[in-house]
Amino acid sequence: MPYAPEKPHPGFIAARAGFTTGKDSPRDFLERGIAVIEARDAEVHAFVVTDFAAARTAADAASKRYKDGNPRSLLDGCPLAVKDMIQTGDLPTQMGSALFKGWQAPVDAACVYALRQAGAVVIGKTVTTEFAAGHTNETHNPYDLARTPGGSSSGSGAAVGAGMVPLALGTQTRGSVIRPAAFSGAVGFKPSVNAIHTGGVHPLSPTLDHVGIIGAALDDVWAAAHIMAAVPGGVSGHHVLSGTPDLPAAKAPRRLALLPFAEWNDAGAATLSAMEGALEKIRGAGCEIVHPDDYAPLATLQQKLLPMIDRDSFDIFAYEMQWPFAAYPPERLNPRLQDLLARGRAVTERQYHTALAHRDALRALTQDFAHRFDGFVTLASTGPAPLGHDETGSRHYQVPWSYLGFPCFTLPVMAADGLPLGLQIMGYETRTPNLAAISRWIMDAILP
Repeated sequence: MPYAPEKPHPGFIAARAGFTTGKDSPRDFLERGIAVIEARDAEVHAFVVTDFAAARTAADAASKRYKDGNPRSLLDGCPLAVKDMIQTGDLPTQMGSALFKGWQAPVDAACVYALRQAGAVVIGKTVTTEFAAGHTNETHNPYDLARTPGGSSSGSGAAVGAGMVPLALGTQTRGSVIRPAAFSGAVGFKPSVNAIHTGGVHPLSPTLDHVGIIGAALDDVWAAAHIMAAVPGGVSGHHVLSGTPDLPAAKAPRRLALLPFAEWNDAGAATLSAMEGALEKIRGAGCEIVHPDDYAPLATLQQKLLPMIDRDSFDIFAYEMQWPFAAYPPERLNPRLQDLLARGRAVTERQYHTALAHRDALRALTQDFAHRFDGFVTLASTGPAPLGHDETGSRHYQVPWSYLGFPCFTLPVMAADGLPLGLQIMGYETRTPNLAAISRWIMDAILP
């Protein structure tokens, strides 16, 4: 069935009005998702494990709270899928690795703990590539089973895209929230680094690791991020999101900077046509879009970011992952992890700190554009999900904002060749609510 961005899967917050009137309930909402899992997961393979009984018990408790007029939060009763890199105290956390087969964490990760306290209903754990760094896995794209669902948060993206759950947790070190969300026709959000506590998430690179969210609706994703970001302690430079869990009102940007990067001409005619159509609607709604060819400092920023995609970001990643991966039996790790370990051993301490200094300089340079641009816009990926399952798609468009540690959204507002195509909106470290407001405005401008 061709993808239609104007017909998204229903979000959870939009359904809450029926919970207080008795026309709907968290239990009924959950059952609709379970029905989709039972109908489709045998072919999509989004989940590693589910626990419908526990989810039903939690949904019933949430239903009673709504009936009593005392819901815990905007997400009380919301079905939630959790990437299998993230600890859950009641379900195994196996990380796509035989080393952790059947392993049970004693407590929830900080992000899961926060959402459960808010009343979210964990329905199961989603498939990931091995330690979130493998090449592929058994999950299929929900819109075309012959295609990849994207990177290591593949199960989370597919679960949301298929309509199994309205909300799923993922992680992103390079591109593993934005790409699966884009390929699955979902909203994806990677916040600023350390905005969401990574305690209880198996580490890859502390400098680059982010907890992110994939959801059917922008307001669901924002509420989840706000709730999780409120967890204090345990991370350096933690940024609590300002405002409330309610999605900020739409805010029209004055000017956005377009960053085509180097793979623009590899995207294909259908992708570029869809992107230009989206940009034209944004312009038509009153926002100026500036191309690097028309503003030399923007061209300089793009040129400085390009080498970091495969140079400094990879060196930081490979150097920092030496623990715990060097302690694991090498023959039990996939070839990509072994290659990354070898690269990390070749990076000296001096090279590592030089790479961090380059990153700090580029963060400052990017932040300086805040006086001229309200944000940045580009593709979420080089095109829709590629055919096959040997690779998970290009990371080219996702790595720069992972490397900078600044927030970004992918918005499901485009299609190419009948498949989902995401529009990526990127912002500045401490202006995340503003980026959410702009994202809401863009969705209204493109899909009125």
